[in-house]
Amino acid sequence: MTRAIVLDEEAVNILSSAILEESWFKSFKIPEKYRSKICSVEQNKITYLISSSATMSSRLLVIETESNGFLNGVTGKDLVTAFERSLVVALSQFRKTISPGRSWGGKYIQRNVISIYATNRNSNDSLRLYFDSSPIDTNHIYLYRVSEKLPSPQISPAMRKKYLLML
Repeated sequence: MTRAIVLDEEAVNILSSAILEESWFKSFKIPEKYRSKICSVEQNKITYLISSSATMSSRLLVIETESNGFLNGVTGKDLVTAFERSLVVALSQFRKTISPGRSWGGKYIQRNVISIYATNRNSNDSLRLYFDSSPIDTNHIYLYRVSEKLPSPQISPAMRKKYLLML
């Protein structure tokens, strides 16, 4: 089981315009069209989707998957929507000219925690995506929870340790 998915800023940008199918989330295999720009590497149960322009100082989107699986509780076409939204939230942190959609149920922010609805407002569930926009004072963004309720904005020491082990 994959513990995390890690994407550099350019891979986030490229995949944000890709048309992904539900089946993509089973293997994270790079679509043929983007294979010259992004490679997929798995190491220590972490899947890295890294662009050809990545450097050691590239900003990263880290999606924690170990606790309950990739975007736990989100299925079908909603999985594609939730992933696309996570890419937009990451891009909004990397580039201040991009912002999440207003129809995403409002962006909840407290300290460095950002939360949006994972799916369309009309959906029967109220799952939210929770991001740490500056984990351990880095310039990365960490998607660490999918949940129905607004949790405490505090990131537990165990979550911070888990994040460090993923880098």
